This record gives sequence, C-alpha cells and structure tokens, in this order.
Amino acid sequence: MKNRERYATRSAQVALRMKAAWLIVLFSAIWTPVARAQFAGGDGSAETPYQVADADQLNAVSHHLDKHFIQIADIDLDVAPYNEGSGWQPIGNDANRFQGRFDGNGYTIVNLMINRSGADNVGL
Repeated sequence: MKNRERYATRSAQVALRMKAAWLIVLFSAIWTPVARAQFAGGDGSAETPYQVADADQLNAVSHHLDKHFIQIADIDLDVAPYNEGSGWQPIGNDANRFQGRFDGNGYTIVNLMINRSGADNVGL
C-alpha cells in the first residue's frame, strides 16, 4: 500500500509542476504582446525603438523609462484626460528619471497642458 501512496504523491507533484510550467508559458505569451500593444511597433531596443503615434502611446512611455522610442506622427495632447485638471502627467520624476532615448523624428507634440503649480521641474 505504501508504494501506491508514494506513486500517488509523486504523480500529484509532477502534475503540479506541469501546471506551474504551463502557467509560466501562458503568462509569458500574454505579457510580451501587452508591452508591444502599447505602441505602434518596435521592441524598445536601440535598434528597433518603440514607435509612438498618439497621446496614449506617448503616455505609455512613462512605464518604460529605460527604453528607446521614435515618434512616427504628430501628436495632439488636446484630448481627455491630458487636457483636463492637472493635465499631462510628466514622464518620470526626480526619483524615477527617464533614462531612455526619445527621437521626435521631425514630428511635433502640440497642446501640452501641465497645471501643477506646486511642483518643480516638470515637463514632458
């Protein structure tokens, strides 16, 4: 009877490990495209920077402070929520500075509104 119990325990352990491995594979398959979906293309490397084409993609830069970006269209920030209340939330801050590279590529960013009178050193 003890052999059966050991076999059942080992089988349960193997099944649990397989489930954990599948969860890791599934999470990796889902998470990787999420970062890519935030941008129009690219992978954030120096060779293939994330492509930024609109206000939401520009805002997503704040979640990737050490990556490379290239702007691929003019961006108008006169859209909610970037034109309401305090306006644009600056990318990075004193504690978490932008360490990447942003190439405007000849395009413009217009209607930037920042209403943070109590804050110092704010900008795009």
